[in-house]
Amino acid sequence: MARLANSSLVSGAVAGLMIWILVEKEKTVSSIYDFFLDGACIFLLVSLIAFVVSFLGWIGAFRENICCLKGYHWTMTILFFVQIVIVILIFVVVFVPEARNQLGIYPEDSLRVAIEKYRDDPDMQNLIDNFQLTDPLTRTAAIHTDGCLKAITDFMNNNVIVVGGVLMGVFIPQV
Repeated sequence: MARLANSSLVSGAVAGLMIWILVEKEKTVSSIYDFFLDGACIFLLVSLIAFVVSFLGWIGAFRENICCLKGYHWTMTILFFVQIVIVILIFVVVFVPEARNQLGIYPEDSLRVAIEKYRDDPDMQNLIDNFQLTDPLTRTAAIHTDGCLKAITDFMNNNVIVVGGVLMGVFIPQV
């Protein structure tokens, strides 16, 4: 029960910090791309979900409230299946271009929007610059001209066992 209370406090503090960062940046979210291409927005969403889930579990355990415990159980179950769907979609986007096109998922559009907003957001500019200038495996500076999607696809093709192992390491304890 103490862990749930601590996670509620930590996730609430992280949510507050992300709100402060977004206010300081004077961030306006006008499209889905603005939301998902900004790390502070993603951290805010994740921390708010973590706060609600841990708070439900904590109140349910502390007050022996069956309704809160059922809400905690169903929220955790739904989040688990959402994670599975997201992982499947990522693998479909990377490995099955025909299915990606049939589903109407075009990661190239997201990358194009990120490049168009390159000068508008200093955080996006730093993110794109770091992706293009740094080779994380050898720590040598190089300019990648193949494109982001090809680099992500190549990384996943070369490390599919590692990526699968990490995902199993995340999913097994949750089950």
